[in-house]
Amino acid sequence: MARITRHIESQICCDPEWEAAYRRFESPEQEIEKFLRRYREFGIQELPRDSAIAEIFCGRGGGLVALARMNFTNLQGVDLSEQLLLQYEGEADLHLADCRELPQTDQSLD
Repeated sequence: MARITRHIESQICCDPEWEAAYRRFESPEQEIEKFLRRYREFGIQELPRDSAIAEIFCGRGGGLVALARMNFTNLQGVDLSEQLLLQYEGEADLHLADCRELPQTDQSLD
């Protein structure tokens, strides 16, 4: 189960209408399939599976799930929306943070 580290106070940061539109845009499985396709096009499968990867603006974590399905194990997600982060089901470490001020230390990610 993922845990959320808070780097900002829990807040309603996003417009509830925007979050509702995000949920209607595509199903979680459609989003995961989109990420799998894009990651393969980018050649990410050539990276070592223990590469330290952070997905910024991760939302409900579709990209993180796709990376986990590709057997990547050292994953983090960052988003401003605690409501979206709470929808993620997986093992990645999550950060409630502003993506313009990432909580990771310099050169800690691949």
